[in-house]
Amino acid sequence: MLDADGLTIISPMAFGLEHRVKIAVEAREVRKQSLVVILDTAGGIVEVVERIVRVLRHHYR
Repeated sequence: MLDADGLTIISPMAFGLEHRVKIAVEAREVRKQSLVVILDTAGGIVEVVERIVRVLRHHYR
């Protein structure tokens, strides 16, 4: 069993997705130190991925 929060993204990496991820992560009142991400994507814009990574690293180890 993992002692981590979970995030599933089933979407192309399109502009605006980073904001939805940020809202979802910040909506958690209590966060664990780690995060498990399940990703299913057909690809997309690398800058969006970089911004998502920045958000996740800000909130998790």
